[in-house]
Amino acid sequence: MEATAAAVLRLYGDIAQNPTGKIEALSGGDIALSTSSSIVGGVVSLAKGTLLQGGAASSITGTTAIKNAGEILSDVSGSEFTINSPIKNASTGTLVAENNSLLICTGAVTKGTVQIKDTSKVYFDGPSSANVTFASGGEPELVLTNPSEFTGTVAGMAANSGASIDLEYIPFADDPIVSPLSAKGVLTVTDPVTHVIDTIKIVGGGTFTATSGGIAGSTLIEDPPANAAGVPHTNTNLLAQSMASFGASGSIAGSGTSALAQNHSSSDFLAANSHHG
Repeated sequence: MEATAAAVLRLYGDIAQNPTGKIEALSGGDIALSTSSSIVGGVVSLAKGTLLQGGAASSITGTTAIKNAGEILSDVSGSEFTINSPIKNASTGTLVAENNSLLICTGAVTKGTVQIKDTSKVYFDGPSSANVTFASGGEPELVLTNPSEFTGTVAGMAANSGASIDLEYIPFADDPIVSPLSAKGVLTVTDPVTHVIDTIKIVGGGTFTATSGGIAGSTLIEDPPANAAGVPHTNTNLLAQSMASFGASGSIAGSGTSALAQNHSSSDFLAANSHHG
């Protein structure tokens, strides 16, 4: 099946393909999945300038990688579009999540770009070398099931203090250490309990802090505004805080992972972040 010449190929229900079956968007054609529809097996490919739009609770599953030189879009509010196939992006290939939607990628995502807008989320459950950009405004979120498998870059956090990266492998209860960016813009987050070390290349700089994520107490990384004094973001070691506070004028010393000292109360370490789900 093909979509060509500005036509839209709309798929209803479940489409099961044999290994040689093909669903292709060519020459400006688009593919749109309807609610709860799925593509299972075969080949799915998008030429440059084409679009594959997910429907509510729709999915694509196959062992053959999706060849994407166009755009894969998740934009159904409050719903998720799940891609269980690997995705091989050309230089023009992009993934977009917008309108408070969820784009879930369980297979490997190779190269290309990712745009996360408003309050949407992109989940990478497998390896990814795509470069991610957060749009300005809202609270877009990148969720990394295994951050050590993410080798792309992340941009847009300095311009959007609501943007965040959720590191599922590092529990916030382990009191993770967020190191300042290296000279090459690499962010390092260390779990002192499990000794897991995650590194992410950040484009645009920033001063990053950790708070409790919305996924089973995971660690959420943010770049809060510089004037957010008194707003609890950075997770620090309570014993180190107590020792550092001796001789201080009634306040607990701020974390060494932040450029600004911030005060904390015990509730900061128990309550989940209120504005991320």
